[in-house]
Amino acid sequence: MLVFLNLIYIFMDISLLLKGTLLGFSLAAPIGPIAIICIRRTLQHGRFSGFVSGLGVATVDTIYATIAAFGFTAVSAFITRYNTPMRIIGGMFLIYLAIKIFFAKPPLKESDEKKHNHYGDYFSIFLLTIVNPQTIFTFLVLFTTVGLGSGHFSYLSTVLMIVGVSLGTTAWWLILSTIVYLFRNKFSPFWMSVVNKLSAIIIIGFALMSWISLK
Repeated sequence: MLVFLNLIYIFMDISLLLKGTLLGFSLAAPIGPIAIICIRRTLQHGRFSGFVSGLGVATVDTIYATIAAFGFTAVSAFITRYNTPMRIIGGMFLIYLAIKIFFAKPPLKESDEKKHNHYGDYFSIFLLTIVNPQTIFTFLVLFTTVGLGSGHFSYLSTVLMIVGVSLGTTAWWLILSTIVYLFRNKFSPFWMSVVNKLSAIIIIGFALMSWISLK
């Protein structure tokens, strides 16, 4: 009987890991300003640039999922209190990146890509994502829906759910950057320039919509 109960617990833990993976994947999948930046970086600087940028998002998703799952009320209260200024800062950062993208020139040769600053790719997206407090509110709602934090789940189960979220969002950015990279050779320098300008305009549009929606 004890063995049977242990098997049930193991199955429940695995199912939570899978739920977390699907949750992380589905939350990362919608195409927004950050996805556009990652797509553009993949076209401009290669697959690793796009994937590393996506890892910045995955890191923030993991941090916010941890806060939501374990109920760090002080951090949640801080994010709630400073929701508006954080979104304003995020919008300003988006516009700054959009201007850089608009005037960027495609690399002339492969050696230019190797000199690209991938640390900058990671940290720029990390900072841009962490000032978007809507992420933590999304996790709070979804975790409440599945019953996480209600006392019915063990510490290990909660950790597995968070690990699943991290795996899911990381998997999305790996898939996205790989797919975009496969079509990269079809873009001439002229079309790469067009992509830069269109991406910049769309990103500025997202920033403006974010400000308009402020209450």
